[in-house]
Amino acid sequence: MLGKVNIHFVIKLLTPFSASKAPLKNRHIIIHIQRNRDRLDSRRPSCFKLDQLRTPEVQHKGEEFMFGKISLMTLILTAALPQWAYSECGPLTVQYQFRAEHPNGVVATGFIDAIKPVVGNVTELGPALPADVLTKVKNADGINAIVGLPGVGGQLPSLLADTYNSGLPFYFTSQQHISWLLNHGGMELQQAQTDATVGPGLVVIPATLSASEHGLFFRTASLPDGVLPEDLTTALAIFDEADVRLFGNGGRLAGDPSCLDIDQFAIAGQTPYQFMMDDLVLAVDFTTPVGDLLDFFDEAGMNLQNSDPTWICDTTEPINPLVPANNMSSPDPCPDVAELGYKTFYSEGWHQNIGNTQNFIVDADWWSSCTPKQQNAILRIAKTNMLNGRAGELSQTPVALKEIEGRINAQGGHFVKGPWPSAILDHLAECAGPFFSNLASTNADFGDIFQSMNDYIEYNPNANK
Repeated sequence: MLGKVNIHFVIKLLTPFSASKAPLKNRHIIIHIQRNRDRLDSRRPSCFKLDQLRTPEVQHKGEEFMFGKISLMTLILTAALPQWAYSECGPLTVQYQFRAEHPNGVVATGFIDAIKPVVGNVTELGPALPADVLTKVKNADGINAIVGLPGVGGQLPSLLADTYNSGLPFYFTSQQHISWLLNHGGMELQQAQTDATVGPGLVVIPATLSASEHGLFFRTASLPDGVLPEDLTTALAIFDEADVRLFGNGGRLAGDPSCLDIDQFAIAGQTPYQFMMDDLVLAVDFTTPVGDLLDFFDEAGMNLQNSDPTWICDTTEPINPLVPANNMSSPDPCPDVAELGYKTFYSEGWHQNIGNTQNFIVDADWWSSCTPKQQNAILRIAKTNMLNGRAGELSQTPVALKEIEGRINAQGGHFVKGPWPSAILDHLAECAGPFFSNLASTNADFGDIFQSMNDYIEYNPNANK
């Protein structure tokens, strides 16, 4: 009876191979078995010959294992360990920021599903994060982990959170963002800044990444000929008179007086329908094409993070001060965006080329209860989930874009297969370098992130290409 063990199977020929192809002598197989209780001490693991193990699966009395002609010097097999081999992590109760059917929720639940065989007992709760969620996680008060955007629950100031979330426009690709976060100092820097903001007691691990975001829904009547103008001067005049719902560092850049000088606002987690009726709103950014199809068409009016799927557009409590209460009354309280006049859509964007990153934020005591091997396994799963989750969403993007195109065209709109006009993008790209360099010089914490990102670019020959 071996009991509860961590097993490393190492099958190694004990004598060297002959240089000739003559039949080899019999070889023994050695299996190293190390009990989980002495994984961190200096005791040597016990060694057994395979035919000494008293288990039916490996016992072969009176037989020796013949390898015959083998061309490899050493064969190492790593066994897939069953769930019982990972028994040290305590129970995990995790709460999500996004509802499960939303694209950001899909990659979040995908990560938790992937770590379940590693951590064992997992309880999942829906998206209803309280204001003191980080305190609850620290104290294991009903939950000891969340999966949500950087900055959730006051984890970080918005400038820092947005940079860990979706980087900087015209900077990293998604793959570079993942590499910087998990392998080149980004995660450690975010951990240090989280500790400085909310105190120690949390472990922060980037764990999911959504597909790139797009070029916004525009109010068609506000654009000449229904599309953005090719002339920069005309474009600047249009943006100067309008409000745009634009998130992250893309919004900061576009709102700078030296750039597009737009008035931008973003209400995280709230449905856009209560301000889309305002004539000053020119464009609305939301999630990914898959998310837009869900939120703006298939489930029009659905709140991005609302755990209650019965949200009603006709509400008596205004969310945005631009829009008075009760002005959303209509026979269809949640019309799709095309019916609201947003019938111009650009299929390629620039403001969040990376998409959204979500963190696995967990109680430090729970993390310490896991073995080093479990911790490493969770980190490997996080990186794989970021790559595969984004790839999965990208694989759905063509179908979603085709569906959006059909619905917009059916209402006489403009579906643009491509990015914004080059004159606007070139102007934005020229603004980006000086703008973010100035931010780095005036905000020390952002300056640390900016320096780390630039260090990554300096020593990565493929960055910014």
